Amino acid sequence: MNHKPTKKPANYWTFEKVKTEALKYMTRNEFKINSITAYNKAIKNKWINEICFHMILKCKPANYWTYEKIKTEALKYDNKTDFMNSSNSAYYKAVKNNWINEICSHMIKKQIKRKRFLYVFEFNNKHAYIGLTCNIKNRKSTHLRLTNKKFKISSVSKYINETNQTPIFKLLKKNPVDEKKASLLEIYYIEKYRKNNWVLLNKIKGGGLGGNNLKWTKNNIQTEALKYNTRSEFQCKSRTAYNAARRYKILDEICSHMISKIKPMYYWSFNTCKKEALKYKTRNEYHLNSCASYDAAHRNNWLNKICLHMKQPNKNQYTNLIDL
Repeated sequence: MNHKPTKKPANYWTFEKVKTEALKYMTRNEFKINSITAYNKAIKNKWINEICFHMILKCKPANYWTYEKIKTEALKYDNKTDFMNSSNSAYYKAVKNNWINEICSHMIKKQIKRKRFLYVFEFNNKHAYIGLTCNIKNRKSTHLRLTNKKFKISSVSKYINETNQTPIFKLLKKNPVDEKKASLLEIYYIEKYRKNNWVLLNKIKGGGLGGNNLKWTKNNIQTEALKYNTRSEFQCKSRTAYNAARRYKILDEICSHMISKIKPMYYWSFNTCKKEALKYKTRNEYHLNSCASYDAAHRNNWLNKICLHMKQPNKNQYTNLIDL
């Protein structure tokens, strides 16, 4: 029977105990994977070089990864994801030197397939909107956002504003379905509703998988980043592209044209977050216009204190919506 490891008491990891623990392992990576708390304690107290002296060093020497060596390494893999996960240093050297597309030309593009939920917003005057989503909660929130200075509001929000009606949200399929089937089912349900004399608010005929199907390659991220003048604007308006740039460690490169508005480390204290929050009337407006401040407040559990002046959402407005 497997037992859950016993949590060590505070200040358990002294120098001697960390050193004894480190002797069990032959590489730093093995030490880190099997005893992360001891490893982190060694890093924090700058003991790591001393207690890992006996270990085999697997790091490549400086300037090891030449173009030819990376190209040879890349040939071991069928897709960029496996290359990145299995040979991290070679992959990022290729990205840094703009070799990645050339040395990965033999690879098969790995498509990320995600299942979709089919949903409908129904109004009591036989108007409806049918769509697909990977994330029900976020999609509902987007559709029900009645005002937004940054983005166009959805067809559902626009119709709520025009008619003052509250739609009912329904799932057309209880469980999510794969991409191809979801696309066909969306078209099917749109036609079915039309035949039953519903007026569809959908602007397109259906069957599209939307932005979630976008593969954030370096070229796509660069094209997206050129739309914005600051990193904050980029992060707020295109978070998935921004996060992909951070993940690939190319954020500095693709944001080189932007105006730098980065605050110094630890700038967002309680007082600076409170001052920033006073500029906005709602939490949504605060989040959209000052992501870094909002995230700092959320991370430190200050939101409830600094947002007391803001308008609270009308919780009774959507009582007919189905909670999931």
